[in-house]
Amino acid sequence: MTVGLLAVGLLASGCVRVHAALVVSTSDLVSGSVLVAALPTAESSEGPQLEIPTEMASRVTTKAYSADGYVGNTVTFNNLDFDEVTALAASISNENATYHIAFQRAGDLVTMDGSVDLSQLPPSGVDVQLKVNFPGPVTRSNGSQDDETVSWVMKPGGVTSFSATDQYALGNSRGWRFWALSLGGGTAIISVFILGLALLARRRNLKKERAYLAAAPV
Repeated sequence: MTVGLLAVGLLASGCVRVHAALVVSTSDLVSGSVLVAALPTAESSEGPQLEIPTEMASRVTTKAYSADGYVGNTVTFNNLDFDEVTALAASISNENATYHIAFQRAGDLVTMDGSVDLSQLPPSGVDVQLKVNFPGPVTRSNGSQDDETVSWVMKPGGVTSFSATDQYALGNSRGWRFWALSLGGGTAIISVFILGLALLARRRNLKKERAYLAAAPV
């Protein structure tokens, strides 16, 4: 989903395409992919070049992109923590655009806040989109919400702020209802199992008693 947005800082004035998407896990780790491309110019025919922090090299890969006249890269990343997402954004920033993105946890609430300044880009020919999928119910956002996914379309020629708050327990991949049902079902199964053992033991004892009585002298 979206960290391509983070690469907007590399884009010079002109027609650009940034489609980014993030997936946030219940372990507070972020994975995703982002397309960062632009129409070739006299100064550059290769599109925006991205600099990936060396400490993230094992979890971030890039692949060349070319379509509809746009050239650039698709960046894919896995299991970056919240601070690393912010650091990745900072590592590819420059004077052509400014942005901010940060995740914070308070109890079971995780808040994402950020902004993108596209004031240096023309009002036409800019396609910058962000989507974030959260693991729990989204309680607040200023984007377009579809269940647990929130999306934004960034407007060129100005600053766009984005924010969302999600509710989930750290490390809990299932809702409390699932665990309540599982616990209830597990308790019932254990009770049946114990009852079965008791009946089996009772039957064995009856067989032993009958055998003993049959073998006893009259």
